[in-house]
Amino acid sequence: MPAYGMWHLGLYFALGSEASNDLDYIYGLLAVTKSPIAPDYSKSIREVNLEFMTWALPFWKSVQKRAKKQNWEALCKDEWRYELSSFLNSHDVGLKRLYGLPSWVPVFSRADRRKAIVRDPTERRSAFVTVPELFNRLSIAIVCDSIWVKGIKIQVVKTVYEKTISNTLTSYGLQQCIMSFTQSSKDMHPTGKTVLEVLCCTLLRKEAYENYAFDVGLCTGCWLYYSGKLVTSKLGMEWSQKPYVKSVLSEWLEAGQSFDGNKLFTTEDGYIGTMSEDVLPGDVVCVLAGSSELAVLRPEDDHYLSVGCCFMIGLMNGEVSEFLAPGRAKIETIEIR
Repeated sequence: MPAYGMWHLGLYFALGSEASNDLDYIYGLLAVTKSPIAPDYSKSIREVNLEFMTWALPFWKSVQKRAKKQNWEALCKDEWRYELSSFLNSHDVGLKRLYGLPSWVPVFSRADRRKAIVRDPTERRSAFVTVPELFNRLSIAIVCDSIWVKGIKIQVVKTVYEKTISNTLTSYGLQQCIMSFTQSSKDMHPTGKTVLEVLCCTLLRKEAYENYAFDVGLCTGCWLYYSGKLVTSKLGMEWSQKPYVKSVLSEWLEAGQSFDGNKLFTTEDGYIGTMSEDVLPGDVVCVLAGSSELAVLRPEDDHYLSVGCCFMIGLMNGEVSEFLAPGRAKIETIEIR
């Protein structure tokens, strides 16, 4: 049954898990998962979490092999992969390096975890789904404190928008944000969509947005009116109270609140992304084996640090294969510390 292997690892990476002792995120599940790890409360979080990953990675690979042999894809497409590839998205310690951990090692308490990229299950596909070498094999190895993983470097971060996402940005600050992203002579996104459409999708974390132009016009107009910068008639004031207008304003405000503190950024090729961590120019957007979402890595000397995962229209659903064919990118082994 496909859920069997996913269930074991899924217990460790469940976002709702709680423990009074940080070591019990691992030790508290040993009786259920039958992991050979022996409890030792004299060990540090660093020791225990690294020990967990040295067990979890081979187990993960065994699940991957069983999935291929039993053709899980035919039963549940690639949905099962999201249960097994969440640690870089939601759990890796990242640049905070808490407890002296390498940036790729998971942490489990709610206070330590990052905000995960969550996509609509009806729309999403794994970022590596069109690359057999990453899709069919879990090409990952742990060597000392490093993880070596096959992946593809596809974009370099060029600019980071100065203001973080908030309900202020998605209301009174929306017009300024739009102007900042659309002032370039390139008004078309690499996907062929307009920059405005992709920006709206990115702010709301939607992969498609049919009425984006109408809705964003409503939002900017209403907030200009509310701020006193736009004079309108009584009819206009009444219109702004219509149920549809209020629902659009509410959706944008809720997005600003839900993704509060997230960053917006652009890449050298003009892609627009967002993520919860402190992304910087020069960071590299990658498709990695074992990571369903796009990973952002920071180059440091001859290796990389894990920054987190990002939401980026046009690269999240397997489009990376389009970069491989003309030689714009290549599969390589990347060291993350």
